[in-house]
Amino acid sequence: CCVWREYNKLVFVLEEVNRTSFCYSFNTLPDSVRIEQTGRKIVFQTEKNAEKNNACINRGDNVEFLNYDEVKFPLVIRSWLPGDRFFPLGLGGCKKLKDLFIDCKIPVRERHKIPVILSQDRIAMVCGLRIDERFKLTPDSSKVLKVWIE
Repeated sequence: CCVWREYNKLVFVLEEVNRTSFCYSFNTLPDSVRIEQTGRKIVFQTEKNAEKNNACINRGDNVEFLNYDEVKFPLVIRSWLPGDRFFPLGLGGCKKLKDLFIDCKIPVRERHKIPVILSQDRIAMVCGLRIDERFKLTPDSSKVLKVWIE
């Protein structure tokens, strides 16, 4: 049995929490990626610029839209690492992923399950939470990358 504090509550668990990390790398955009360690799937879909106007309408909790023009390969999907930093959309500066998790009240035992998508070595998206400012849609975006997690 394990016990720990998560913000304002105590959590009791009968078995040890498995914190297996993961890392997948791609030189071309896959249709989807199943992350065996978390049991979740990330789906990618490209859309023409005309669809960009629908991005706000179609956005859900687990759906984000990235500027495909900024996506460079290899594309990496991995668990977060201590010291990871990115530029959250709208923040105007850099932030550690650990601080983002704290701000979003993501329990420590759940953080390793949240996929991080990197374009080359830059974090483009923390799935289900935030995209990076450098990958946001702009009026000059010619292609949109729709990303959602199931």
